[in-house]
Amino acid sequence: MPSFRLLPRAKKAQAPELEREIPPATSATGVGGKAALMAALEPLHGDAYGWALVCVGGDPERAADALQTSYARILAAEARPTVDSPMRGFLFGVIRLVALEERRRDRRALDLSIRRAAAAPERDEAAEDPVQRVTELEEHGQLRAAFAALPPRQREVLHLTFYQGLSLREAAEILDLHIGSVRQHYERGKEALRQRLTSQPSSTR
Repeated sequence: MPSFRLLPRAKKAQAPELEREIPPATSATGVGGKAALMAALEPLHGDAYGWALVCVGGDPERAADALQTSYARILAAEARPTVDSPMRGFLFGVIRLVALEERRRDRRALDLSIRRAAAAPERDEAAEDPVQRVTELEEHGQLRAAFAALPPRQREVLHLTFYQGLSLREAAEILDLHIGSVRQHYERGKEALRQRLTSQPSSTR
């Protein structure tokens, strides 16, 4: 079972931080108040984090984000368990929906970010149209395969910048790395990704 150390915030600090985000008017739900919900959610935290990891494909940062968003929605009464709905099943359902929403956003952000990276000045020498090239690679799964083949640290940095739209400084804070190291991983990862993509044969139409 994952410990609370895997999350960005410790267990004792998590509830107060979420509590400050919830307007007083939405603190009660159909199955009890906010305190009762927190008491019901806390024992499920480890299992919920494990399920969030599965839903987001194993990325710890995305799993933590999905879990925190799910907690906030439940506590803000945007999602409500029914009287005869087990809390575990209800919580897992909310996490799955949140993960699906984030995956759709990620796919749109990835397409835009990779197109932008493909059209960067260093790609000017390419003979093919970069936007069309990246579209073809995405359609045939080559883009994600190339991304998955990168070293773990480069993959983490590019994920945070391409998928999540974060700055290098924000990525450095999340990964607990010096900004210079993150910049190096970013440049090396971007170049490795560019080389992998340009080495792929074009699809025939």
